[in-house]
Amino acid sequence: MSANRYLRMALYMPALSAARHDPEVRAFYHYLIEARGLKKLQAVCAVMRKHLLAVHAMLRTRSPFDGSRFFAACRSVGAGLPRTYRLGAPWCRWISRR
Repeated sequence: MSANRYLRMALYMPALSAARHDPEVRAFYHYLIEARGLKKLQAVCAVMRKHLLAVHAMLRTRSPFDGSRFFAACRSVGAGLPRTYRLGAPWCRWISRR
């Protein structure tokens, strides 16, 4: 990620904290590392990008932050399907394991 260094500094710690404490973000982070084979820093950068896009969408639509909306909202849809296949999000299986 070679963007503005001030933006990177502002997004790094929140992304790292979310990857550790938020269940949806943690599932996405572990999916990137284990299933996609990314390095840990690359996975943190992907989480940073997700957060940046979420902030942009919040500002554009003037809506409050909803973490489940931006990271694998696979809990409510597809009641008859196994948890892994809901909404087609491949990292949903990491939510059920962790």
